[in-house]
Amino acid sequence: MGKMQRDKGARAENQLASMLSDDLGMTIKRTLGQARDGGADILLGPFAVQCKHAAKTSIKTWWQQTCTDAAKCKKAPVLAYKINRQGWRIRMRMREVLGINEAWTFDHQYTEELDYQGFVLRLREIDLFEG
Repeated sequence: MGKMQRDKGARAENQLASMLSDDLGMTIKRTLGQARDGGADILLGPFAVQCKHAAKTSIKTWWQQTCTDAAKCKKAPVLAYKINRQGWRIRMRMREVLGINEAWTFDHQYTEELDYQGFVLRLREIDLFEG
């Protein structure tokens, strides 16, 4: 990955972290070293958030990476992506969106897509830092 792509990714991660900090009233920062070491871009309570900013989507590939990185830190996967000149979209497993404890797989077909505000509303409904 070239420097321009890394910089674009870091800007997107910082933007999302800043928006979440403002909307949730807590300090949220991107995970340093994750581009080099692998892992989540942002750790948010029970969630490992992978951020993407691109000209076009690659949901299946991105979701696979998101699940792999989330498994490394034993968190639930969340894919946050922004297509050029569009708003943020969030993809989560249905079990986290619906707030149920079903053992659904990590396959992207068992995910739900939310806009950014829907994601924030869902986060406000749960205790981000419960046991």
